Amino acid sequence: MDYLKDSLMGDNRSTNRQQLVVDRNCALGIITFKELAWQDHRVHITDVSKKGVGVESDVRIEPGFVWFKDRILGQRGGVLVWSRQEGTHFRAGIRFVPLKPETEQQLQQQGGPLTSHQPHARPEEIIAKLIDSLTTNDQS
Repeated sequence: MDYLKDSLMGDNRSTNRQQLVVDRNCALGIITFKELAWQDHRVHITDVSKKGVGVESDVRIEPGFVWFKDRILGQRGGVLVWSRQEGTHFRAGIRFVPLKPETEQQLQQQGGPLTSHQPHARPEEIIAKLIDSLTTNDQS
């Protein structure tokens, strides 16, 4: 990807991050851990790695399960694991949750946000699928 520039961040991250050279905005939905409520957000992607993505937003984003409206490095789902304010904006880190094709297809057939781009009526279904994918991927 020529729009990505290799860049090692000066912290304790376990994977190398690639800093974006061009603007990359992203629409995503989050089912928050706190309220199990769907929230739509537009964020700016600041860096990516094979394990996750760093984003910036004008508003605080609560940790929770993430659905990317468009794939990022082939990934559709993730978990927003941290969020903090930096100056006038907010930074957050999202860990990818690789989904099996059949899992993603099941969610599409259920009329989830992958097809409608609207809030999901039954967030517990997405949560169950993501937890299953997290458990499966952590054991491999």
